[in-house]
Amino acid sequence: MFGPLGIGVLYGKKELLEKLPPFLFGGGMINSVSYEDAIFLDIPEKFEAGTQNIAGAISLAEAIKYIKKIKIGNIEKYEKELLQYALKKLSEIKKIKIYNSEKEKSISLISFNIEDVHPHDVAQILNDNKICIRAGHHCCMPLMKKLGIPGTCRISFSIYNSKEDVDKLIKGIKKVKEVFKK
Repeated sequence: MFGPLGIGVLYGKKELLEKLPPFLFGGGMINSVSYEDAIFLDIPEKFEAGTQNIAGAISLAEAIKYIKKIKIGNIEKYEKELLQYALKKLSEIKKIKIYNSEKEKSISLISFNIEDVHPHDVAQILNDNKICIRAGHHCCMPLMKKLGIPGTCRISFSIYNSKEDVDKLIKGIKKVKEVFKK
């Protein structure tokens, strides 16, 4: 949501949150404590262990205001345009496997591999050319094992990207293929 890492929002039905026990513990969440028992404050405080991430909360609030200002629908439309542009350009390159199965339903990220080139090698060469991507198993090792691959390269787009960024990525991928003669 264009906010900083380490901050989020918990949304839940009040009656269910009241039944849910805390999962982290620290100051500011208890009404009283003894060796035998602890009585927690009411929600949401019972889930707020320790000092809160005040800077993160302020930043997240500003990010939400920003999204509301430009409108989520506008963001989605722009990201879909970039996604379709990138998918078209990538499909023109030989020996690239794209893992987006339902391209019309995809969100603004693309997972791919270049045949016989490890995703980390792709990421390093792109990084050397000032292009940032993610490479690896993306916290999804069971899927990678099922696909029989060590990982994927993953690119993601947002409102701060452009078609020129996609073109630079395509040029970078061609450089990878030159290096590995693919």
